[in-house]
Amino acid sequence: MSQSVNPLYAVAREAAVRHGIQPVGYLNLIQRESGWNPNAVSPAGALGLLQIMPATAADLGVDPMDPKAAIEAGAAYLVWARSWLKGQGVPVESWDTTLAAYNGGIGNVRDAWNAKGMLWLDDMPAETQAYVAALAPSFDTPSGADSSPPLLPRVGIGGGILLLAAALLWVLTRGPK
Repeated sequence: MSQSVNPLYAVAREAAVRHGIQPVGYLNLIQRESGWNPNAVSPAGALGLLQIMPATAADLGVDPMDPKAAIEAGAAYLVWARSWLKGQGVPVESWDTTLAAYNGGIGNVRDAWNAKGMLWLDDMPAETQAYVAALAPSFDTPSGADSSPPLLPRVGIGGGILLLAAALLWVLTRGPK
């Protein structure tokens, strides 16, 4: 069975590079958010590939159901969130806080950091903790890395375990030495 490469992968890679984001991390974020389904709608009302909430989409001036616009807006938002968190005194040396802000709310991350310091993630919902654990390694990969872990299709409950196993295999076989 032959599978074609999703043309939005190139759009996402270009947006990531343009915004100084590790491309494989950004591709993995989109996979986690929507499984590359541009028509995805979450139970909470988040829309499109990047699962942007309607109020955030309005603030960004973007149609979250337009895949190319959403890809650009999502990358720009990550960079903005990182800068905003840094301005609030929240460390951004790794992508943990920025990813948690994308998933669990930027104000919630700031409040958790102010309340718990280095234990801030303990104050975030389990979903956000799992989100950060799954995605941060691919965002914190050195930008000079020339190989990427595989992107796997969403396959249901076991998909997260499969994705983590594939990422671990990649790190062990091709990751930074």
